[in-house]
Amino acid sequence: MPPRRDRSTEPKSEQRGEDGGAEEAAAFIAETLLNLTSICHRNRFDTLGYLLDMARMEADGLMRTHRKSR
Repeated sequence: MPPRRDRSTEPKSEQRGEDGGAEEAAAFIAETLLNLTSICHRNRFDTLGYLLDMARMEADGLMRTHRKSR
C-alpha cells in the first residue's frame, strides 16, 4: 500500500480538490524550496542548498511569467 500523503503542506485549493493553477503551484513550490534552502544553509549542505535555490529562482520566474500572461 502506498504511503499516505500529508495534505497539511499542500496548497488549500488542492486540499479542497480544486486546481489552483500554475501560478499558485509555482508559489507553493517557491515557498517550500525557500524553507528547504534555509535548512540546507544552516546545516552547511552548500551544494544541495545551491541547487534548491536555483529551483526556487526557476519557480519565481514561472510565477512572473504567468502573471504577465494574464
